[in-house]
Amino acid sequence: MLSNKYTEFELPILIKLGGSVITEKDKDFTAREETIRRLADEIASSQKPVIVVHGAGSFGHGVAAKYELSYGTREPRQFRMFSFLRTQMDELRLLVSRALFDVDLRPFPIQPSAIFVTMDGKVFHFDDHALLHALRLGYTPVLHGDAVLDYSRGSSILSGDTIIQLLAKFFSLEKVIFVTDVEGIYDKDPKLYPDAELLRKLKLPDLIRLIKSDSVGGSTYEDVTRGMKGKLEAMLPILDANCEVAIINGNRDGALYNVLIGADEHGTFISPK
Repeated sequence: MLSNKYTEFELPILIKLGGSVITEKDKDFTAREETIRRLADEIASSQKPVIVVHGAGSFGHGVAAKYELSYGTREPRQFRMFSFLRTQMDELRLLVSRALFDVDLRPFPIQPSAIFVTMDGKVFHFDDHALLHALRLGYTPVLHGDAVLDYSRGSSILSGDTIIQLLAKFFSLEKVIFVTDVEGIYDKDPKLYPDAELLRKLKLPDLIRLIKSDSVGGSTYEDVTRGMKGKLEAMLPILDANCEVAIINGNRDGALYNVLIGADEHGTFISPK
């Protein structure tokens, strides 16, 4: 139970739906709607309070990289493509929210660019009021990686992983689930090495050693949030906040449901100590 000056409510589980799971990597602006519906059903079936944060996938990474939107808006075409990227992310958020609604949850879609402002790429302002009140009223907040306004650059890309970090610390959460397109963390890139071994149980020092070893490969498609190694590095502040991390394959039926109810049949599970 979280108690603060606003309200009291049961601590939610934080879920990151990876862009590589909910969109077609090789087709711009194409959602994997059947997968989104299945994942929504698994969330609803668990009957657990959650916050959903999803990635941009093919709705965002290609545009952000092509027009260098991570580095700011300086030219007229960048301003226009910033607007385009914002509308694309609204469309993907709507698809995810509708899927949650269709399984009798009460999604509360939140546009991150309306509550976050960055300064030189770092979160400078976070308006928490709507998010907190939505949780108090029993809604399921839905956020995502987004193109946001930046006081020094004009614009920046705020990744879903950065939002996950912030929320895990803000709420002092106990569990974060990363829903990816692989079974978990391997000792080397499984997309390049068929003999890669799945690492089932890790602790924070193990993850640090793995990152330093450079054995983890990057994403197989253009990802302005630095692919798999960047995502592992993004887990470090979450673990530092004493929060358990699970990495599962969202393409495996039932994997999300199982980890939500406390089973650990598939995936990698990292403890902070």
